[in-house]
Amino acid sequence: MKKLKILIINLIIVLQAISLYSQDSTNISFYPLQVENIWEYEEYDGTFFYDSRIKIVSDTLINDSNYFKLIYNNFWGETYTVFERINDSLEVVSRVGGDLYETLMLKFKLNSGLGEKWTVNFSVDSTSIVTCQLDSIYDEEIFGELRENHKYRFEHRIIESNELISSWIEILTQDLGVTKLIWIEGTMALENATRELIGAIINGRKYGSISSIYTDNFFRKQKISFKLKQNYPNPFNSETLIYYELLSIKPGNATLKIFNIKGELLLEFLNDSQSKGKYYIKWSGRDSKGNVCPSGMYFYKLKYDNIEKTRKMILKK
Repeated sequence: MKKLKILIINLIIVLQAISLYSQDSTNISFYPLQVENIWEYEEYDGTFFYDSRIKIVSDTLINDSNYFKLIYNNFWGETYTVFERINDSLEVVSRVGGDLYETLMLKFKLNSGLGEKWTVNFSVDSTSIVTCQLDSIYDEEIFGELRENHKYRFEHRIIESNELISSWIEILTQDLGVTKLIWIEGTMALENATRELIGAIINGRKYGSISSIYTDNFFRKQKISFKLKQNYPNPFNSETLIYYELLSIKPGNATLKIFNIKGELLLEFLNDSQSKGKYYIKWSGRDSKGNVCPSGMYFYKLKYDNIEKTRKMILKK
C-alpha cells in the first residue's frame, strides 16, 4: 500500500510538471524568439503607408543571460537594434540603447492575469514612467486560423502631474507574436498611427505575404520629400547633430523644432526655404532663451512640403 501511495504521488508530480510545461510553452508561443524569425508589417504614420521588417539575426550572451538580437528596418531607411529574451518568470525583457545609455524594459508578462498592471521602465531622469496592462483576451481569425489574442495597453505618463504623454495598444497573437500596434492618445502620440502584420516566418513556417529577398526594393515605392535621420550622438550630454535630407526637386519651406516631453516648444531652429540636399543642425541642449535643458527625453520635428516627421533623442547630463 505504501509503495502504491508513493507511486501515485510521483505520478501526480509528473502530471503537474507536464501541465506547467504545457502552459509555459503556450505562453511562450505568444512571443516566439528564434534566430531567422521574420515579421513584416504595413505601417501608417498619419501621412504615409510604408513597409517595415523585424528580423532576429543572432543570439548572444549579455550579463550571463542569453538574448536574441532583433534588427528593425523600414522604408524611410531607419534602423535600430534591440536585444530581447524571455526570463524564467515568462517576462519579455528588452535592452535598448548604447554604451552611454541603456534601458532595461520589462515589456510583456506572458503569464499575466487579466487586468494586471506593471512598470515597463522609467525615463532617464525618472520624471516619467511607462506602464503596461493586459486589457483583454479574445479569439480572432488571422492568416486563415482562429488564434488567441492578448491585448496590452501601454501608457507613458509624467510622474509629478500624471499627464499622459502617449498611450498605445499592442496585440500579441499565439504563434505569431506582435500582430498589431495602435497609437491612441497623448500629447506626443502619433495621430491615427498603426502597425499591422502582413507576413511572417516563425520557426520555419511562413504566414501571409512576405518578401523572398530583403533588398531596398522590399519597400513600396512611395513619393517622399525628405528623410529625417537619428541625431548623433544619442544620448548626448553637451551637443548633438540632427541630420536631414531634402529630396524634392523644387525648393520648399522647411521648419525644424524641438519639444520637451510635455510637448512644449523649446526652440525653433529653422523656418526658411531650402533646396534639395543634405543638411545638419547642431543643438547644444538649450532652449530659445539660452537656458540649459535638464536631462530627459526630447523630440525634434521636421516639416517640409506640408509633411511632418518627429524623432526622439536623449539628453543625459
